[in-house]
Amino acid sequence: MPQKRRRSTDPFRDMVVIETADGTKLRASLTAVGRGAEPRWMLLDAKGEQFVGPVANSDRSPEGIRRLIDDWWTEHKTPKAPPAAKPAAQ
Repeated sequence: MPQKRRRSTDPFRDMVVIETADGTKLRASLTAVGRGAEPRWMLLDAKGEQFVGPVANSDRSPEGIRRLIDDWWTEHKTPKAPPAAKPAAQ
């Protein structure tokens, strides 16, 4: 029996595993979020937490995907430093 191919309109595509610069392993797949939206990378971490990642670009090479997702992950998941406390007025 021939394997059924997915249509280009199906929400999920092939899944890839990406390791970010901080060592986090993410499962990533392409999906279209909303009607007529650009395809985005959906990310799933080891704890099962899901993230709507960056908009997919035309570079679908393994290195291009890793770089795009790693840049997004670094920007969005890096802990933000708390604002510096103002000295108490005397």
